[in-house]
Amino acid sequence: MGAKSETIFFVVRWIFVTICVFTSNIQQSWAQLVDTDFSPQVTATCKTGHMNIRVGFNNSFFGAVHAREFRTPACMVQGDGSKLVTLEINLFASPNSVDYCGLLINN
Repeated sequence: MGAKSETIFFVVRWIFVTICVFTSNIQQSWAQLVDTDFSPQVTATCKTGHMNIRVGFNNSFFGAVHAREFRTPACMVQGDGSKLVTLEINLFASPNSVDYCGLLINN
């Protein structure tokens, strides 16, 4: 085998190894993405006219949790990177109040 053939063989082998390592990294990254699906755990407790809603996440959360169609300060909370967000909603707020989040209580 001549020097030119050895160089070509070395380059081809290097490209093959690089492709194998690159594909392996892609497969690992894809597996990590699949394992970290967005699946929040929601619990709610009611006490003295307020509903306390806790939303737990499997990873850091930086989004917003809000009442449906009410994105006012009283009806939403911004995630700070922790895995838990807590939102407290006033159940007795009237529709004209700044605390109103769209909930209607029927006694």
